[in-house]
Amino acid sequence: MLALTRFPRMLSPHWLRGALSVRATWLLVLMLLLSPWAMAQTSVRNVVSVAPPVGFTNTNPNASCTAAGVCSAADTDVVTPSADVALTKTSSAPTVAVGQTVTFTLVISNAGPSPVVGATFQDVVPANFVGVSAQVISGSVTFGVAGNTVSGTTTLASGASASVLVTAVASSSGAYTNSATVTPPAGTSDPVPANNTGSQAGAVQVADVSTTVDLPASAPVGSV
Repeated sequence: MLALTRFPRMLSPHWLRGALSVRATWLLVLMLLLSPWAMAQTSVRNVVSVAPPVGFTNTNPNASCTAAGVCSAADTDVVTPSADVALTKTSSAPTVAVGQTVTFTLVISNAGPSPVVGATFQDVVPANFVGVSAQVISGSVTFGVAGNTVSGTTTLASGASASVLVTAVASSSGAYTNSATVTPPAGTSDPVPANNTGSQAGAVQVADVSTTVDLPASAPVGSV
């Protein structure tokens, strides 16, 4: 009798050969590391088959067996997506004067191994800025602006990135820290959550305005 045990999570064909005595059972346990290709799938399916040696007949056929006595069994495993999404933030001018326009660049990246569909991001521009607007520089991004908050979603393949440019006008003086965060979609784990937030610190200063008046070296009293 040929006994068959299912071996899950095999990613490529592996051929094994062994001998079985009468009424014996052979159990093989395989532990494998999923490849980046597998991590990009929603599930992986493993099929294992057993065939009698040449000259022998399978005396225990069932519905999984072919006419030649080759029997197969399959196992399907769900893959939990994992994606290292990250966000970096830079400014065109960290220190600006009141009334000056400044741009903040958000770069959202995905180091994989899984792709992400609908990763969310949010950038709350500090209160000493007004007139906040945004535009997509690259990548698949949808966004909206509500007051000083820019938020949206992005779809990124493994190894891909997207860029968003946020523009604002400095309105009041003081130090500020502008932080933006990206979050993977529900059901996707992030192995490095520490790089999900990017920050830019700076200051808004009152413009230094001075007036210079040139006077003649000498003039009659009352003429200046």
